[in-house]
Amino acid sequence: MNQRIIFVLLIFLSVNMASNAQVSLTATSGTTSGTYSTLGAAFVNINNGTHQGVITISLSGSTNETSSAVLNASGSGSASYTSVSIYPTLVGLSITGNIANIPLIDLNGADNVTIDGRINATGSTISLVISNTSTNPNSTSTIRFTNDATNNTIQYCKIQGSGSNTSTGILLFSTTTVTAGNSNNLIDHNEITCAGSNRPFNAIYSYGSSTASNVSNTVSNNNFHDFLWNSGGGNNSCGIMLANSTTSDGYNSAWTITGNSFYETSSLVPGSGTAYYIIYIGSRAGSIYGDNFTISNNFIGGNGPGCTGTFIKTNASTNYFYGIVLHVGTGNPSNIQGNTIKNIRYYNNGTADWWGIYIDYGAANIGSTSGNYIGSASDTGSIFYSCGGSGSRFLAMHLQGDGTCYIQNNVIGSITTANTNSANSTNFWGFHQQSRYNNNIITSNTIGSNTVANSIKALSPSTSSAQTVIGYSGDGNGGNITFSNNTVANLTNGTTNTTAATMGEIYGVWAFTDQYTITGNTVHDLTIANANTGTGPLSSNPNGTSLSAGGILVAVNSNTSHTISGNTVYNISNTYSSFAGNVAGIYFYGSSGTNVSTIDKNFVYGLSVSSGSTSASIYGIDIAEGSATCSNNIITLGGNTTTRLYGIYESGGPNSYSNSVYFNTVYLGGSPASGSVNSYCLYSALNSNTRNIRNNILDNARSNNGTHYAMYFAYTGGNLTCDFNDYYVSGTGGKLGYYGGG
Repeated sequence: MNQRIIFVLLIFLSVNMASNAQVSLTATSGTTSGTYSTLGAAFVNINNGTHQGVITISLSGSTNETSSAVLNASGSGSASYTSVSIYPTLVGLSITGNIANIPLIDLNGADNVTIDGRINATGSTISLVISNTSTNPNSTSTIRFTNDATNNTIQYCKIQGSGSNTSTGILLFSTTTVTAGNSNNLIDHNEITCAGSNRPFNAIYSYGSSTASNVSNTVSNNNFHDFLWNSGGGNNSCGIMLANSTTSDGYNSAWTITGNSFYETSSLVPGSGTAYYIIYIGSRAGSIYGDNFTISNNFIGGNGPGCTGTFIKTNASTNYFYGIVLHVGTGNPSNIQGNTIKNIRYYNNGTADWWGIYIDYGAANIGSTSGNYIGSASDTGSIFYSCGGSGSRFLAMHLQGDGTCYIQNNVIGSITTANTNSANSTNFWGFHQQSRYNNNIITSNTIGSNTVANSIKALSPSTSSAQTVIGYSGDGNGGNITFSNNTVANLTNGTTNTTAATMGEIYGVWAFTDQYTITGNTVHDLTIANANTGTGPLSSNPNGTSLSAGGILVAVNSNTSHTISGNTVYNISNTYSSFAGNVAGIYFYGSSGTNVSTIDKNFVYGLSVSSGSTSASIYGIDIAEGSATCSNNIITLGGNTTTRLYGIYESGGPNSYSNSVYFNTVYLGGSPASGSVNSYCLYSALNSNTRNIRNNILDNARSNNGTHYAMYFAYTGGNLTCDFNDYYVSGTGGKLGYYGGG
């Protein structure tokens, strides 16, 4: 009987020991094997030197960690290992715990650790969940890298966390008391999400030390989902935050973030005041900024990997949105290549801005090797942005700060803005240049679509507010900007505002401040239908009052010269039924005679207004003020609307700046059925400036009860040279020229 009892007890003990030996460890030196009930217990015996050399930990069951599993650096204390590998041997295993204030797994200076969530570390299926369910607002995380944790890999795991502090994350790259930072780590092919229904503030957070930045970490091929904070509080919530949550001091450099997807599987119902950042790179070590970051081939949007489905944020509150933000150094440029932001429906109940790519500070190459997509090139409504308050802005790409940016091959299209209050505006900017940049080279980008009508549309009637739709808006501070070989096309401003003094507008390119080279661009099919009667920027404030529709506008009255060359502008229109304002293909408001700007080799045609617009004016090229050489341009205007036409309008402005008009070809056509509005191939407005007008072909074939001039001089004074021009008039009311007058 006693022997039988002993035998049963032995069987019970062996079964019980086996059931609690979920963690099996082998090592190449020291004690070469061991079994444990938790990962933390295995780490304790690695830290005290029991197991040494190359260490392998296999999981045959799930573990519940009751305290932080801390692995120290080899060489600290008695720890002595070359590498540590951890993986499951069965499907559906987990490492879980409710660990407050500290991480579930803590790589405390540990190097060469691999946590691989695949069965026996092979295949491609995630079979391991690592989850810290604590919602404690302190430094709670699931996996932490600290004190020079380097060359570690976390891959093919489902990693969950709910830390409710803006200075932590599900994965936390922390500070160091050593020398190298938490660097050269790899986070790859994981699923990173919240624990249960409790959202974290950040999925990945890195804030290094001023003496040792976190450098050259890679975050690749992960699916980030259901990670945005939804409980309000007015703080920032991020997918990847490489910065302090309240400043840009992040002490990071040269990270690679590539191939990841960021999405919400169901509608996000936000809390009040939270701003959402998907990828935020803010880096500074003392006075030195980190640089050489790579953000490539990521997908932002949708409800599944690769932007499949639709990301929906409800209008439960008003929340700013930022897709990718850089606040980095001006040394080695950072790279933003091949990213896609699309399939998003984003609603605010008040006024806020939506930003796709935001360069706050630093040098960057954006799309130079692989273009980024914000929206789509082939349809409409890929991104829908709706607000309740007035004055909200959708800014696809925002450029600000010191440094040089090369922005190439990017596509911004299939975007609709709207407003739940038809009186309010929700504005659109494709590229928005602001503040301090030294140089920007913006080339071969598409804003809108060459072929898809209404690719970009501000849907709100905006009956009480000035609503703007602008392809490129430049408001810099002394930099040199090149905008070349871009396409801005099929943009619509849906405002129907009937107040003439309300300056709603649609422009392809609007450049003010800085020095501009605008060459080889195609701007076409821009339309608006409002009553704006603005004529152009005021001399005292270039951004003060603006004409309703224009292709390319340069309004820089500082002492600089500009080049507007080789552009094609067509199909610019205002369709308001009684429109009495101005439409221009190219509008120029420049500086003094010592800085002569160049307007040459441009082709302008197809500008139009509503058939009822008997008081409107259309300008092919409007030189409103400043010194310019206008040469070798081709302008053709016409139509049967009773509208005043100016092929080239030249004015030295009140400061009597000089202009030269050479080798241009201007044709005006059309036969309005009624009215007596005049037209002018070339109109010279003032008499006190120096004008040199030679070798132009001016053909006015327009015909109705108005007078149609090949050339018109409002005054005969000043220093005028006019020679070798060809004049043609063939319609009713045609007149070769007019000299004198007021």
